[in-house]
Amino acid sequence: MKIVDRKTFMQLPTGTMFQKYTPEICEELCIKDSNLQDIDFWYYCIDGIHAVDGDDDVQVSDMLYQAERDGQSFNSDLRVVSRDGCFDQDQLFLIWEPADVAKLVDLITNRCQ
Repeated sequence: MKIVDRKTFMQLPTGTMFQKYTPEICEELCIKDSNLQDIDFWYYCIDGIHAVDGDDDVQVSDMLYQAERDGQSFNSDLRVVSRDGCFDQDQLFLIWEPADVAKLVDLITNRCQ
């Protein structure tokens, strides 16, 4: 793993796994999709709320409340891409390098059911 500034992050390729980083605090795990010119970027968020397969925020909320009440399963959709839109030039990023990603894949493959 390594920590990079926004300028360096914007130069990293599609498929880079990252977390926004503030000293000693990491946000949700994400995968970079593409840059929007040189000022913004698109990403996939690997996070429960972002993975709920719903048509809009109201439907997602309804599905989550239903699951809370009765334990009902719901579908996930990990193909949802979001735009950052924060434009914080001081933002730091924790970058998961290929060896780190391989360890995560191994953990998921061998430990999750």
